[in-house]
Amino acid sequence: MHREGVLEQYKKSAIAKETEKQWVDEMFTGYLEQLPIRDWEAVAALEQ
Repeated sequence: MHREGVLEQYKKSAIAKETEKQWVDEMFTGYLEQLPIRDWEAVAALEQ
């Protein structure tokens, strides 16, 4: 947001912390749904 120049505007909008948390949860859920579930090489790499 800072790079796009909208951080100060976002701070002024006074978004509730619970709303921000919900957005982050939705973002992570979206990323997790995109992960390949049968890519065991990726899982093995995480263990190293």
